[in-house]
Amino acid sequence: MSLIDVLWFFLPYLDLLLYIVLPVVVCIGAGWWILRKIEETQIERITGHPADRVRLLGEVLTGPDWLEGHGFEWVGAFRLLLPNVNTRFAAWKQRGDHTYICVYRTKGDNIPGLTTVDIVSIFGKRYGLTTTGSTDGPLLPIGPGCYKQMFDTKNIRRLWELHTDAEAVVAPTDLSTIDPLEYQDFETIIAVAMKDELAFLRSLWFWPFRMPWWYFVNRKRNLNKTVLERMGKRERRRLGIE
Repeated sequence: MSLIDVLWFFLPYLDLLLYIVLPVVVCIGAGWWILRKIEETQIERITGHPADRVRLLGEVLTGPDWLEGHGFEWVGAFRLLLPNVNTRFAAWKQRGDHTYICVYRTKGDNIPGLTTVDIVSIFGKRYGLTTTGSTDGPLLPIGPGCYKQMFDTKNIRRLWELHTDAEAVVAPTDLSTIDPLEYQDFETIIAVAMKDELAFLRSLWFWPFRMPWWYFVNRKRNLNKTVLERMGKRERRRLGIE
């Protein structure tokens, strides 16, 4: 069979290859690449003038009066060291609690300037709640005891309302039943959370082949839905929700 015969054989299936098979293969490859880059990510604290600029970005979005009024104190400015991507973020921590507000600014070779906001409450080891204004937040699944809700907004006041509503649902009523954090510094908290998330993802069967489903279906299906709206019946019963 000649090469021309082979091409003629596959010609009727060209649309299938272009619109279904090729995107799936690309998505699987991109998933592998993303996880490899996440593994290589390092967190670096910024000092001096660049830190002031990052801090100012957060205060513009939130307002220093709003932050102070809700008991948040400045933690610092940080840089995520990723190839070809420049991500800086500012972080604040609520006094007497493990609740953080992080404002990210990302820019890369093929990425326009993006600003996103995360609100994170840590109740204990592998137990927490994240409310994010990133539309890519729903991309990957997270482990048990970790709750995440994603909304297409940068309005931190609205995100805070949604976060506190969800916290009232999922926060443990008895902290003695939860394993406490073994570390307190912010950089370690972020690094361990990323490591745990990757370990859970790799524990899922055939996870590379499920990447297209997570990206094209779950990402849109989970966007702008609260934790309660996404919660299954078994989890509702566990938390005592009618």
